[in-house]
Amino acid sequence: MAGSDLDGFLASEWTPTEKLDALRWCGVPLTPRDESFGRIVRHAAKTCGAAVAVIALSDGNGLSIIAEQGLGSRTGPEEADRLLAYLVENATTGRAVGKDSLSPRQQPVPGFESLVCVTLKTPDGDPIGALGVFDRRSSDFTDEQLDALEFLADQTVEILELRRRAVRQRQLLQEANREITLGRKFEWLVTQSPEFVCAVNTLGFVVYLNGVASKIVGLPSRPRFGYELKELVADEHQDTFINEVMPIILRGEVCERRLRLRNVRTREPLPTLFTIYPIRGPDQELMGYGVGSKDATALEAEEERMDHLVREGAHRMQNLVAVMNSVVDSTLRHHTDIGDARVSIRKRLDALGAAQTILGTASAADIVDVIRVALSPHDVDGSRFRISGPSLMLTAQQTQGLALGLYELATNAVKYGSLSNDTGTVGVEWSLSETGSFTFEWTETGGPTVSLPTSAGFGSTLLKRGIGSYFSGEVEQEFRPEGLRVALRGRLSE
Repeated sequence: MAGSDLDGFLASEWTPTEKLDALRWCGVPLTPRDESFGRIVRHAAKTCGAAVAVIALSDGNGLSIIAEQGLGSRTGPEEADRLLAYLVENATTGRAVGKDSLSPRQQPVPGFESLVCVTLKTPDGDPIGALGVFDRRSSDFTDEQLDALEFLADQTVEILELRRRAVRQRQLLQEANREITLGRKFEWLVTQSPEFVCAVNTLGFVVYLNGVASKIVGLPSRPRFGYELKELVADEHQDTFINEVMPIILRGEVCERRLRLRNVRTREPLPTLFTIYPIRGPDQELMGYGVGSKDATALEAEEERMDHLVREGAHRMQNLVAVMNSVVDSTLRHHTDIGDARVSIRKRLDALGAAQTILGTASAADIVDVIRVALSPHDVDGSRFRISGPSLMLTAQQTQGLALGLYELATNAVKYGSLSNDTGTVGVEWSLSETGSFTFEWTETGGPTVSLPTSAGFGSTLLKRGIGSYFSGEVEQEFRPEGLRVALRGRLSE
């Protein structure tokens, strides 16, 4: 700054904005002014009859002015800088000093003959800033003035401490509100969870159940009377809970088991995937246990279904092997030529394969599908068979037996019966009475005249001895001149 500028700076009444700009030019860090501290510096300047009074706080790197009286309007930038340097020195060393009528050689701030700096200290004695009073005149500060400055410094620290506590209280309140909100949200989430959630205290008593858990075990969400967790376990799994689950949780470990829980009122069991885990506080102290369970009814049903499919597959395989052995043995007995026997065996096994295709992985098949697949090779234009009957489910053995029987009947009709010409037809009818009696009839018409065979072939033997037994009934064969008639009477299931 030029000399004339400095004179103007000292003489003029600067606006607050101009004063702040000048202080910023000096590199002085500024904070928003606070009227509480403004009254203190005004009172300090008035009490000591000084031109300048300043309250500044240290941030570890320098001082930030929070209140000032006369700084900028009665000092130049360089002087303001030296005053702040003096405050920094005394604030950081923690010294409280009083200077009275200093000689020019003793003046730490040239141009100011009287000054005093009181360090602002926390209740623990840590220096955090300074209250400084400066004057160009040589003055003797009285004990009363120094005591007043000490009092004002204490008031400054007290206000700062109150502000600090208020800020901390606001922070704690905000944290508490956040925790309450978070707790409410968590409780809401747990309450709305579609899975079983339960809390157990360190003694093993249930203290909380969410909606799903409350419904399953028949207890309110916060039981009034003591229910131990083991009381929620079904009788058949009590030993598992006591001997397997409890030792693990007592070791402070997570335990997962398949357990059946029960409703304490109805005793109704529920298969679950049961998980229990320790709940610990901030210092790792045990506060209780959390229990989560998922309904395993569908899983258990699927496992039972798979087990049934495995047993059914093994049983079906045994039956299929027995039928194949019977087919091979009977075919060989009725054929003298091994080549013809091979062809017959292959075709009959193909019929069995078609039946297996219909069954797939199921244990039953619709009779309509069985008849359609078995007869389709012999009814290209759909005019050779008159089919009539309701949709009925056949067991795996009945499906295999009927498929083989239809193959034999159709093969015989193609060779000797109504399908050996272009005009003959076959009626295929079946029904199920109200009493459960099942009737199946095969009636050929329009073919060559039929005569009684001299011996029973494989087809006749299969129909009478094999197929009839699968339906718990009997097979009748009538070799009428107008065509063969076969009737099966039995039951679909025992």
